[in-house]
Amino acid sequence: MKVFDFTVGRNKRVVKAYLHDDLSSVCDSVESHPVMIVCPGGAYMHLSPREAEPVGFKFFARGYNVFILYYSIGESIKTESPVRELAECVDIIKQNSKEWMVDKDNISAVGFSAGGHLVASLATLWNKEICDGFDCKVKNVVLAYPVISAGEYAHRDSIKNICQDGHDEEYYSLEKRVDKDTIPCFIFHSANDPAVPVENSLLYMMALKRNGIDFEAHIFPYGGHGWSTATREVGTEFIENQSWIDMVLRYLGYRE
Repeated sequence: MKVFDFTVGRNKRVVKAYLHDDLSSVCDSVESHPVMIVCPGGAYMHLSPREAEPVGFKFFARGYNVFILYYSIGESIKTESPVRELAECVDIIKQNSKEWMVDKDNISAVGFSAGGHLVASLATLWNKEICDGFDCKVKNVVLAYPVISAGEYAHRDSIKNICQDGHDEEYYSLEKRVDKDTIPCFIFHSANDPAVPVENSLLYMMALKRNGIDFEAHIFPYGGHGWSTATREVGTEFIENQSWIDMVLRYLGYRE
């Protein structure tokens, strides 16, 4: 494993990279690896460690090169929008695709809660002014119990914090930003989520359907909020939702 950091944006936020070793010296044929970018949650106020490396290592174990984005939070959002940081992260990965042995046409991003809002922002805004200057279109996104709406079902702290970048709440009510160019997605949520109402995912799903965007969705009856990998490692092994990782891998076309 090769591990290193690079930075993005005016705030020099860290991206931690986990790359598979170059085996070209011992193998006749070495394929490029798919990419998963991980965006942990935390209401744009902190970054949950439970939704960072534990998630990234699950995908690394299945052959993905993994990049964890520790994006701007709190008042630092006034200096640089996390959306631009994620866009730059994608762009840098594409620029270095040959050296890092990644398949630049098979880049996905997974985000949890507010991180899900960030990833869904990229999915809906990748070709808009906020992302100008970056080659940041990804193949798929994965939204885990995501913040989506600024309306009736909003997670108010997340919306308030992201709007410190100068955009209004309407801009970041992402069910209203879906159009024909939105990136396809896999989305999952708990019906009993007490923090981010499941209606966030339902509103986004309905917007995707109206615009003809492919998606797959799973609404688990239980799980609450913030269960990450639903394993002992993150303290939520009592939640029987570990299957989401295999579901996502199948959706992404993973083959053993």
